[in-house]
Amino acid sequence: MRSGCYISRNRKAFITTLVFAVASVLSQTASALSLTYASTDTPSLTVFNGRLFMAYTGTDSNHRLNYAVSSDGTTFTQVSDGANRAASGPAIAAFGTKTYVAFTGINDHRINIYSSTDGQHYSGQYVPNANWNSPWRVALASGGGYLYLSWLGYDNAIYNVRSSDGVNWASLPTIIPFPTPNGTASPVYPPTLATDSNGVVQGVFTQRFYYSFNVPTYQINIFTPGGVGGGTTCRTYVNGSGTQAGLGFLPGERLMPFKPASASVIGLDLNGGSCQGGTTYPTSAFPTDGSSYGTTGVAPAAVGFNGHAYLFWTGTDSAQHINVVQVF
Repeated sequence: MRSGCYISRNRKAFITTLVFAVASVLSQTASALSLTYASTDTPSLTVFNGRLFMAYTGTDSNHRLNYAVSSDGTTFTQVSDGANRAASGPAIAAFGTKTYVAFTGINDHRINIYSSTDGQHYSGQYVPNANWNSPWRVALASGGGYLYLSWLGYDNAIYNVRSSDGVNWASLPTIIPFPTPNGTASPVYPPTLATDSNGVVQGVFTQRFYYSFNVPTYQINIFTPGGVGGGTTCRTYVNGSGTQAGLGFLPGERLMPFKPASASVIGLDLNGGSCQGGTTYPTSAFPTDGSSYGTTGVAPAAVGFNGHAYLFWTGTDSAQHINVVQVF
């Protein structure tokens, strides 16, 4: 990521196709609901004005962005953005009096950002920096008067920036690959950001290490944007394909759903498992709360809403439906 002038192309994004539909339940297994919505990647969630908002990239041929809203965490009403296509999953976060969405363009993979006053109809779209691009989904969260943006670059470094107004961005320390005696250790799956009950933004990503020759070890790293290095590590797997994790919070509780290496079943790591203790759910073995909720090929998502913990994930069924379950 090069420093320099920020590029702002303030063009208004018109929502040309508005598709209103209430998500129906297709099936129910182990209390998990399969919604009619289908996603190419991990859905993103935020709480705004007392309601739960979800952003995701559709499986339609154009991979349009979609925004759904719920008052109960399981029943949604959706609006589709006919003007924008995304290369991967978008990120959504509430900040001030608006929600913000960041996504990578389907052709140039540059990061685009726009905002909404109602969480579903967006405008003011711009590219904050022409050099900010990613082959993966990006991450957004707000806390302490700032909106944070993180992404995994093509160079396997994790970049972190923040903004006090949603338009002008300042760079934070980058998490970069580092050499080991047997190879270069690097992030291999993108970050997820979430805001804890103290208003502090935290993140997770997957790091690959080489402790021995040609034997990779994958682990989940917990970090704080603006901090140096990768932070605390947990959930280590050797010779796997790499584990992916989401992140969410309730007061006193860290929610970290994850897809372990070489498997697609979803586990829920409450309070960080081997990383941190918790008030309600202490450290225990996988799956840490004794349940397995479904299968996914990408990172699950978690959110605390109305005092409950919800997990969301893109299913492994042929249509890739979004699934949701209220954990507690």
